[in-house]
Amino acid sequence: MWVCENIGEESLSGIHYKVWQAIRGRQPKSMQMRFNKFIILITILLSSFSGFGVNHLNKVEELFKAKKYKQAYKKAYKLKGEPAYYKKPKTYFYLGFSMLNLSKEVSHKLGVSNRDKTIVFNVSKGLEFSKSTKDIQRFQNFFSAFTTIAKKRVGVAKKSRREKEWKNITNLLANHFSDTISEHWEIHSKHKVNKKELSHLVEWNKKPSKPTRSDSIIKWAKTYIGTPYKYGGESRKGMDCSGFTSTILNQFGAQLPHSSRLQAAKGKKVKKYKVGDLAFFGHKKGNINHVAIIISNHPSPLKVIHATSSKGVTEDDVEKSSYWKPRYLYASRVLK
Repeated sequence: MWVCENIGEESLSGIHYKVWQAIRGRQPKSMQMRFNKFIILITILLSSFSGFGVNHLNKVEELFKAKKYKQAYKKAYKLKGEPAYYKKPKTYFYLGFSMLNLSKEVSHKLGVSNRDKTIVFNVSKGLEFSKSTKDIQRFQNFFSAFTTIAKKRVGVAKKSRREKEWKNITNLLANHFSDTISEHWEIHSKHKVNKKELSHLVEWNKKPSKPTRSDSIIKWAKTYIGTPYKYGGESRKGMDCSGFTSTILNQFGAQLPHSSRLQAAKGKKVKKYKVGDLAFFGHKKGNINHVAIIISNHPSPLKVIHATSSKGVTEDDVEKSSYWKPRYLYASRVLK
């Protein structure tokens, strides 16, 4: 600045003199206003270019990783309206999976009237625009919950006769999971996702399967959990071990007497147990003093539901029980 201050006016001429006057603030008001407008314009242009090339989805990702799902959703929703982000798969993934983590109340406050539909629609859009599994892998922990919601939405759409809309989405999902994800990515650490696992999403006319007898036995037996122990009892007010087994299995045609020893005489010993078989316990072989209903299938670990004197009707994993494992004698089949 000291250089300008020491330059004489006589040494400048023409445009150079006017610029120098503008810098020193000596120009006429009209010239000063033009110069100010010029500076403002340059500032605006520079600020615009400073944001050029910035990927705003990175900020959305930071918010998502920080579990600030509401902010992530709002930011992604705003980006969806911009041409640069309209067909970016991550835009829709963040919209869908942020919403997945928000409660219905918060979703409603964001102006989302149908949370499940919004989740499925956005994630499906993300899959549609995605050309690699890299975008998808970051959401591997959320896809399990997402597919559950997708199945639910399919059922709702079928009832409301909006099959076409959701059939397109479910077909897209099934195809994408089959062709892309099953080769490179696992939702769960133990098994890969494939089209067969998601076939229920596209099988529109298939009636729901009827519950098996095994399912019914387990479901009925579990309704008694918490019933107190009562010697000689066979009702929800209280029951003993053989009273429980006879009450449950007689509903399925077993015709069992109210005695663990007599029940042992009714059945046929088996090595490969299944749901509905009886498990007998005692201190010595032949000395039976307890009976339970098996609720697992061989070769899975032996699990039972029974009436115990300490807890009443309860479930137990025999393999993990230090009390029941050494007392287990054998399994017996009483149902045909």
